[in-house]
Amino acid sequence: MNTLNELYLSQYALSTFDTCPRKFRYRYVDGLFWPRNWTSRDQRERMEKGRLFHLLAQRYFSGATTAIPPGALFREELSKWVARLKELITIDPDSVYLPELHIKLETGGIRLQAKYDLIVLSGNRAQIFDWKTDERPLQQARLARAGQTRVYRYLAVEAANIYARGTTIKPGGMDMTYWNPSYPAGAVSLPYSEAEHREAGRNLHELINHIRSLRYQDFAETSDLKSCPGCEYSPICQGRAATGGDPSDEDFDPGEDLSWEDAPEIVY
Repeated sequence: MNTLNELYLSQYALSTFDTCPRKFRYRYVDGLFWPRNWTSRDQRERMEKGRLFHLLAQRYFSGATTAIPPGALFREELSKWVARLKELITIDPDSVYLPELHIKLETGGIRLQAKYDLIVLSGNRAQIFDWKTDERPLQQARLARAGQTRVYRYLAVEAANIYARGTTIKPGGMDMTYWNPSYPAGAVSLPYSEAEHREAGRNLHELINHIRSLRYQDFAETSDLKSCPGCEYSPICQGRAATGGDPSDEDFDPGEDLSWEDAPEIVY
């Protein structure tokens, strides 16, 4: 069993606790860690296209080729997505691009971690980009209150003096942009402020300290059963196999199904 004080919690972990404390216990305390089961062909294809697009975006911002070989899966759609990405962000030689950046941070007694699709540094400003590849357009109001927005902006500011190579990044000098290549004109950019940063810090500290205060038996099953059929732990709680997850859930990150052992640890 994992010790809660030792866990680096991600936005998805915190969202999981909000959805179902028992699911959080299975995954992060008991270590019953297995991927979601995408059951339909459309779900599996959407997840694979998303994975490949993230890889191509990483190659673009790392200066590598983004050429897609003839006959590759989803070549036509991925080619369009990459072309749109290059229109969205033209490489500026005076900026620093940090694709697929993993951060683990201990600050103020809590531990957080995140995997950023891209952070762009321009002087004392930083811009977070997150790629969404689901089939629906982005909704600004929904993203503004999303757990990912809260955690990613807060953590990026707290850890900035490390990944920004000594440059001071304040909340007012940072924003977060969500972008879906299927809806290239629908980017959602969310600025940040000192007041929002203080509120995020208070909320995250309260939530994480609450989670840490719980006894093992206190992690109760959710009373909202509508999320249970798609939960990978349904065989344990419900006695039947899960029907598959929802790949359009913005709180889900495929990186959650990967090991975090290789993520750099930044400790204050």
